[in-house]
Amino acid sequence: MTGLQIYTDERKQDAFVVVRKRFSDAACRIVEKYLHNPMLSDGGAGDVAYENDRPVGFQAAIRRRLYLDRQPLWGMIGGMLCMLEGASPVLLMNLLKASIASRDGSTLFYANTSNQMSMKMNRMLGVKGKGPSTCERTRFAVTFVPWGLRWMCPRPHARRIDEIDDATFGRFWVSYLSSSHGLVSSRSPEELRWVFGDRLRSGEVVLLGEFRQGALVGYIVLKVNANGRRWSIIDWIALDNDTSVLNSLLMSAVRFVRKETHAFCLESIGFPEWCENILRRHLCFSRKAKNNTFIWKFLDGRREIAVESWFFGPYDGDRCM
Repeated sequence: MTGLQIYTDERKQDAFVVVRKRFSDAACRIVEKYLHNPMLSDGGAGDVAYENDRPVGFQAAIRRRLYLDRQPLWGMIGGMLCMLEGASPVLLMNLLKASIASRDGSTLFYANTSNQMSMKMNRMLGVKGKGPSTCERTRFAVTFVPWGLRWMCPRPHARRIDEIDDATFGRFWVSYLSSSHGLVSSRSPEELRWVFGDRLRSGEVVLLGEFRQGALVGYIVLKVNANGRRWSIIDWIALDNDTSVLNSLLMSAVRFVRKETHAFCLESIGFPEWCENILRRHLCFSRKAKNNTFIWKFLDGRREIAVESWFFGPYDGDRCM
């Protein structure tokens, strides 16, 4: 057998063969998680490429729900593209074509971890959209404070949240959506638990929430890297896109990393350009990425204008995974 097969539980071990060789065992856990996506449907969670009955490639296809002016639509995230050395380049192109094609009713393809090679190949397949300029630069703050001076660091304003419950986050999402007129990825409690829940319990991810009059008005999610020396912002959102709440959350994130961890920096990439002033205030340094990491393509050709109102972020893609 040579060609593509839909990634389902039956193909899991074959996908692991490829992912383990190209990445790591930790990456296999992420690939398995795709199979438990609450939005998963008959189209599977990606494709496995075979050459002479041997698994040689994998591409994730992560089904996500978005809302445009409060109306739902389906998107498909392309993630974790990998091929074994020596595999046919035709199979690689076929993997990309399969991820870009409309499946399970999706009308939007997007990804936020594109490198120079995948960006070039996607351009050949007609994926012309790219993210804002914030996807071309990583902003960061130096957070290391000697242990003996930690007592001087102010505590975060925002409250650490260890569990995503239906009441708190359900009310937040309904309230956010009621005033949203742009394009935004769904943040229902069910979907947030799938993305963050297991890592909240393990401590790999920290969620800080801002409350006013007892109600959640915004939150920020931080992820620690493998060696514990860097933290990244992987979600950040507030009701009505309130900049005062976003500012308070980002300040709390910097304070948390300084006071509660041994990390030397907190970094961020890929939020809307109107967030740049807030980011620059707290994440004072920056370094240029090799390319714009965000790509997108509306598959029905009718909603290009929606990108102008898209609340971009690491949550929009597999960067948050």
